[in-house]
Amino acid sequence: MHKSGSFDARTALGVAVLVALPACGTSARSTDAAKPSAPRRSARAPLRSLDVTGQVGCAVEADGRVLCWYKPDDGRPMLQRYVPFLPEVVEARVGYGAACARSTKGEVWCFSPTSDNESVKRAKARMPVRVPPARRLFMKHSHVCGELMKGGFACWKEAFAEDTLRLYPRATAVGLGFQLAVASPGQIYLQDSNGRGRTFPVRNVVQLEGSSSD
Repeated sequence: MHKSGSFDARTALGVAVLVALPACGTSARSTDAAKPSAPRRSARAPLRSLDVTGQVGCAVEADGRVLCWYKPDDGRPMLQRYVPFLPEVVEARVGYGAACARSTKGEVWCFSPTSDNESVKRAKARMPVRVPPARRLFMKHSHVCGELMKGGFACWKEAFAEDTLRLYPRATAVGLGFQLAVASPGQIYLQDSNGRGRTFPVRNVVQLEGSSSD
C-alpha cells in the first residue's frame, strides 16, 4: 500500500508537471502578446495642393511651404527648391513660365518656379497680385483666374501683368487654355492669346472649368 501510494504520488506529480508545462507556455505567449507593439511610422501628412505643367511642378506641403521642381533645358537633372518669401500657402498653380499661390488669407502671390532665390527676392515687390481675396485659383498656359470670396472671378493674362487684370463680378465659371472663357448669366466672353475679346449670348452654361457653383 505504501509503494502504491508512493507510485500514485509520483504519478500525480508527473501529471501535474505535464499539465503545467503547456500552461507555462501559454502564460509566456500571453505575456508576449500583452507587450505593446513597436509604434508604426506615421505616414507623411498629405499635400495641400499639387499641380504640374510640362516639366514644371509645384506642391504645397502640409505646413504651407511651396516646393517647386523643373527640368532645365541644358540637360541638367531635375532641380527642386522651396519658394522663399511666401506666407502660409494653401494652393499653388503652375502655368507657362510662372506659378501663382494662394495664401490662407486669400492673397495671390505669383513667382517664377524656375528662378533662383535671388531672382525671386528681386521680384518680391511685384507680389502679391492686387486682386481681391480668392478662395480658389485656376491657371493654364498664360491665363490666371481667381474665384473670389465675395463672388465672381478676377482674371489676368501672364502672372505678372497686373495691367491686364479684369474683374468679372457676375461670372459663374471660367475656362482656361490658349484662350480665356468667362461665363456669366446669358453670355460667354472669350479672350484670345493676344488679348482680343468678344462676347456671344448663350442660354445655359452646362460646364466650364472652375465653376463657382460647386
